[in-house]
Amino acid sequence: MDSTAPWVYIYTCSPSDNRYSMKSKFSNIMIASLLAIASLSLTGCDDSSPFGSGTWYHPISITLQKHRLECSKEKLSFDGSVSSDAMSVKCVNTPWRFTGMADWLRLSPQSGDKDASVSVSVTENPSVHDIRTCVLNLKSEASDFPYSPNVTVTQAKATPYINVLGKSFDFIAAGETKTVS
Repeated sequence: MDSTAPWVYIYTCSPSDNRYSMKSKFSNIMIASLLAIASLSLTGCDDSSPFGSGTWYHPISITLQKHRLECSKEKLSFDGSVSSDAMSVKCVNTPWRFTGMADWLRLSPQSGDKDASVSVSVTENPSVHDIRTCVLNLKSEASDFPYSPNVTVTQAKATPYINVLGKSFDFIAAGETKTVS
């Protein structure tokens, strides 16, 4: 089943349980018309039915999806340097926007009204002691759809280093020593 669009699925059964299906995309007006016609056809068949004798009915299953909003990732993790990643936002009938932004984090785009690939970038973490965390909230702008999933973004602390006369030395562990010659 395609959950990205309002599809209508109609399944009819014959007495021999052969299944016939039709999948069509309708506008709201067409859906209302279909339901009206379907309610008239639920009266059954007589002995002249093309599928055999006897009375049988057409069971109808209709699936409609008014709104949908989802993010491809719940967590993003970055090292302490300038980094970027991407996630996708999928939506149906709802404009969306991200809230809860931190000053070290950039999203592009931050809002929209259709599916989008969102670029997430972080600046360098200046702290060698602190991990940075930000909880982004993906909010639906539709008043009748108050759904808002979170995305947790974390960035590791910076790797300490010393630059002496153009040579750079990384220090991994506390108390680690390096000889400069």
